[in-house]
Amino acid sequence: MIAEIVTYSLAAGSDAETALDIYRRTSRDAEQNIDLVRSFPLFDAERGLAGGIFLWRSREAAERAHGESYWESVRALAGAYPEIETFDLLPDDDLVDTDAVADEALYDEE
Repeated sequence: MIAEIVTYSLAAGSDAETALDIYRRTSRDAEQNIDLVRSFPLFDAERGLAGGIFLWRSREAAERAHGESYWESVRALAGAYPEIETFDLLPDDDLVDTDAVADEALYDEE
């Protein structure tokens, strides 16, 4: 499994709502891809960056998903091409089940 960290510059003054809209519109195809395990949107107002973290079953699946149409859609919406960093995920039996942690946090807020 691999993780991709995708970032792109936003227009000056862009807010979290704009960043989330761009993320949703540019990752729509990836979200339907059975090789995508999970994704998370990113936003950094201070640096004017947005993007996402994508967990893929394989490097090849990620490369297929981020073809020319993906690059051009990000450029058209954000005004800049994305930068993509790819990392191999290492197996670790001691990792916490993040879904269980997220569910627990929701119940703690009630």
